[in-house]
Amino acid sequence: MAPRENLITILFVVAALPIAYGVENVTGQFSLGMLALLTTGVIIPTIINEYERTRRSDT
Repeated sequence: MAPRENLITILFVVAALPIAYGVENVTGQFSLGMLALLTTGVIIPTIINEYERTRRSDT
């Protein structure tokens, strides 16, 4: 994994924890907090890294 990909992943994982906590506190639903954690910590950085990887391979 490239250093830039690592940085993107780390930033989103660190941001995912307070976001998930906030969502759970606002909504009162544990499942929405976990969904926010999964989305912010895994799905979004994966999409960004895959986009960057395909963009670099096209040039």
